Amino acid sequence: FHDSGLVCWLLGITTPEQLRSHPLRGAIFESWVVSEIVKHKANQGGAFELSFYRDRNGAEADLVIERPEGAVIVEAKSTATASRSLFDSSRRARKHLASQSGSYPTMVVYGGDRLQRRGDDLLVPWRELHQNLAPPGGQNDDPFYRQTDSAADGGESLTNEQIDESL
Repeated sequence: FHDSGLVCWLLGITTPEQLRSHPLRGAIFESWVVSEIVKHKANQGGAFELSFYRDRNGAEADLVIERPEGAVIVEAKSTATASRSLFDSSRRARKHLASQSGSYPTMVVYGGDRLQRRGDDLLVPWRELHQNLAPPGGQNDDPFYRQTDSAADGGESLTNEQIDESL
């Protein structure tokens, strides 16, 4: 589904509270993230390909964005709580994909509100998804290829241990 509003209506979800407790919340959130990236590509004329990854052993990535500068794994997690486990499935997929070619940084779009850089990876609040998709300007505008200035962008560069200790 590319229309999360329609899918919610068809499921009888009419309030945010109903969505927060609905068993399909994660799938609806994942569909929303993917559809926003598809719309971004269509509207910005992005020179990138979109695919997903899943192998027979269960390693999967919700979305793989392949661009001339390199590929990025995108995961969608509806939880508002930042934790190291949000990167678990992308780590498994990255091992498989990286053996084929290059590195694969991960962008986890989540239901929280704090932008965080974790090494080469980003934890992106859903409200900031569009701001963190690479505009057509190239590497310098791409959050995966620039140095994040925490004070300038409101984000933080934290280790997984620091995040887990704060939870």
